[in-house]
Amino acid sequence: MGELAELYAVFVVLYLFECLAWVPRRTVGFFALTGRLRARLAFRPNSGWSSSVVIGKPWPPLTPPWFAEPLPFAVDPHGITLTESDRARLAWEDLEPIVARDVWVESGEQLSCKLASRRGAAGLAEALEGIRAASAKQRESALRRLLNARFDVAVATARRDEFVRGVKILRVFSNALWLALFGGLGSAVVAQNMLYLLFAAALTLILWPVNAFVFARTLRNQAWLAKGHWPDLGKRLVTLLSPLSTVRAVDTLARELWANLDPVTVASVLLAPADLAAFARPRLVAVAPRPGNELDWWRAEIRLRMERVLVGRKISVKALLAPPVREGSHVSRYCPACLAQYDGGAGGEGNCHNETCQDIPLRTFPIDRPGAPNEEKP
Repeated sequence: MGELAELYAVFVVLYLFECLAWVPRRTVGFFALTGRLRARLAFRPNSGWSSSVVIGKPWPPLTPPWFAEPLPFAVDPHGITLTESDRARLAWEDLEPIVARDVWVESGEQLSCKLASRRGAAGLAEALEGIRAASAKQRESALRRLLNARFDVAVATARRDEFVRGVKILRVFSNALWLALFGGLGSAVVAQNMLYLLFAAALTLILWPVNAFVFARTLRNQAWLAKGHWPDLGKRLVTLLSPLSTVRAVDTLARELWANLDPVTVASVLLAPADLAAFARPRLVAVAPRPGNELDWWRAEIRLRMERVLVGRKISVKALLAPPVREGSHVSRYCPACLAQYDGGAGGEGNCHNETCQDIPLRTFPIDRPGAPNEEKP
């Protein structure tokens, strides 16, 4: 049975690759390997990679990795700022028609951004093209409608509930196929019993086509996902023709679920209040208005909507952004995003040194004076 153990190991390795989802590096992943859902930036080996990876829970009960991503650039009534590259400013009047090509949003040679889903790319391209074609007076209200849609918690909640109902049967068969494939084959390897192997193989051969049929039927019946936004034909065929891919069929659908929604909106639906607060704090800080900055309009509009989402979950924005407990008298400043603390001789001025906070200015701790309220210097 040594060859069987080797085959089992190969199956495990291939299956783990099936659990990986490659997405743009800005993408936030929501997943639960054990216990409750957590939010994490998609993993990438180094900062130079344009793609990152999120892993779905590989053991039953199988749960897909959820995805959400912020916009790949900043927009305002005057144009688009390419914040992920050279920060070039593209005026609306100078842009060519904005279109979606699979997961790419493009405008001639000036704009080319990859998104995590086909639905997200199509929706964003359509909205931006409407803004580009509008008159200068109409653009601000059109942009606010785009942002309001991205922070609509009611839509996110309804979409999640509809998805859960729609894939209920598919999840049952996916878990059953996993147990037949890995539980049955694993039992045969451990027990060194050929009867176990034959039983597992027979059960797998029955559940595999049934699971593939249920996946195809579920895809057709999903009201929230238009046919034009279905996963491409190659991905659908792989899901149908490989038992290891069929096990992860729910992942294929889940990738499109949160398209057009901001990560904070998705987090408000999926995370517990304490986890949502920790997730939202650095994002609130990142969009704090900075006087004289060309992105002031964008930052203010995003921050306003983030605060509405948090207030809707009974989270106090003031308490969330309060300074951390001071580690000692030698500490003079802190990062409002990651809460790292600095003394006067080690990064006491300028921006936070952490990689994820390179653009975040440090703040001075409040000054305690008898009979006077705490004061904080920006």
